[in-house]
Amino acid sequence: MIPSFLLFSIFTMTTINSPLLVDVFGQDVREIGEVVKNFNFKNIVVGKRESDAYLHTELAPSFGGPIEKELLKKLDDKLKIMIAGTLKSLSKVTEKTWKETMSHMMQNVFLVPDESAFVDQADKLVKESRTSFKLDGSGSETDIAAVEEVKTWFDKLIRDKDVIENTQLDFDVLSQAVAQAGSAIESFFSIHEKKEYKQPLIDIGVLRFPDAKNPYFKLYHIEVVAWVDSTRTLWIGEDMNGLTGKFTSKIFRPRDSIIDQMTPPARANAIALVDEMIDSLGEYSRSTAVAAAAAMFD
Repeated sequence: MIPSFLLFSIFTMTTINSPLLVDVFGQDVREIGEVVKNFNFKNIVVGKRESDAYLHTELAPSFGGPIEKELLKKLDDKLKIMIAGTLKSLSKVTEKTWKETMSHMMQNVFLVPDESAFVDQADKLVKESRTSFKLDGSGSETDIAAVEEVKTWFDKLIRDKDVIENTQLDFDVLSQAVAQAGSAIESFFSIHEKKEYKQPLIDIGVLRFPDAKNPYFKLYHIEVVAWVDSTRTLWIGEDMNGLTGKFTSKIFRPRDSIIDQMTPPARANAIALVDEMIDSLGEYSRSTAVAAAAAMFD
C-alpha cells in the first residue's frame, strides 16, 4: 500500500500560474506543503551570527490538500466573490509580510473577521541538558522518543489538524528540525560566550483558501525558535535550552452586506476570475498519483 503521506505529497505538486495568485504570492507560487517538504534543514548552519537560512516564507497559499477543480467550482458564489475581492486587494499591497497581510485583511471590505475563532498562543519546551535534542541519525529509540516529544509539544501548540496536515509539518519534517536544533544548541555553547542566544528554525505565513468543508479564509503564522539561556560560572555550569513556538490564526468570512449590494455584472466578473484561477491550478487524479507513487519504488 502507498503511504498516505506520500500520496498527499504527490497530490500537492501542482502547477500554479493564475495571474490572480501570482500577483499576491509572487512568480514562483508553491503551496506551503511543497515549500516545507522541499526544505533542507541542514542549510541552517550556526556560526557567530544566527543563520538566515531557516524555513521561512512570508506568505504561501494552501488549498487544503488534493486539488479537485470540480468541487472548487461548486463553491458558493459569495465565497468566490470574497476570494476575488481579497486577492485583487492583496495584489496592491507592496509589502506582503504576514503582519501586513493580517492588517490588510482586517480592513478588507469583503471580509468579516471571526473573532470567536482567533488563536494566539505560545509555548516553550525547556530542557536542562545541551544534548536533549541531539540525534545520532540511526533511528534509535532515543532518537524517536526525542522527536515524539517535540511532535506532541508541537501538535499541542497548534491544535488544528487542518493546519498540521496541510503544512506537512509531520514527524519526518520535525525530526529534521529537531536534529538541526540539537546541532545549533551544541554550537551555541562551543562558539558563543553570550548568556542568551537563539536560532529561528521555522517562520511561515499561510493563507488557507476556502473549500466546501471550510467556507472561509484562514490566515495563520507558525514560528519555532531554538534557544539557549546559559548562566555558567567558572566552577559550576548550569544551562537551559529548548524550543519556543508561536501560533497565530484568524478566520475571515464573506461580508454579506457588501457582497449583496454588488451589481450583477460585478458579481459575474468576480466569479469568472475565480473560476479561471481554479482552471489554472494543476490537478492530479488519484490513479495518476498512485501510479507516480508506485513508480518511485520500481
